[in-house]
Amino acid sequence: MLKNLKTKRSSFNEKSKTIIRDGFKNHTAEVVGEKIMKSFSGTEYELYGFYDDNEKLVGGIVYRNLWGALDIKYIYLDKKLRGLKLGKQLIEKALEIGKKELNCNVAYLSTFSFQALGFYEKLGFKVEFTRDKFANNIKEHYLVKML
Repeated sequence: MLKNLKTKRSSFNEKSKTIIRDGFKNHTAEVVGEKIMKSFSGTEYELYGFYDDNEKLVGGIVYRNLWGALDIKYIYLDKKLRGLKLGKQLIEKALEIGKKELNCNVAYLSTFSFQALGFYEKLGFKVEFTRDKFANNIKEHYLVKML
């Protein structure tokens, strides 16, 4: 295998995601043990969303349980729906699901300086740290909230 090993750059498609994700999960299980892995490892991402009359997804929040923490990955609302407090509803629902159904005791997310830091702070999230080495003086804020 090593004799003919090559490198190349390619897209991160479904097949490659599966190989990398499964390999990563298997390695983690070997390191921490099956019992810990089964009880605390991450779940697949879930979506809680808003749909229009045509069943078209027009906004939502993507999250998962990762080692007992609610990992909020994305939140999005169609432009027409912004300013209606629907983003707050999405966050609150994800926090509720995280606490009551997924047994999480903390939630975390990240947001860039051009996104919604103030929005998350109003909902009780606290900046844990900020990474500020991006181009154009862009910062990424990592936030946390106890559930």
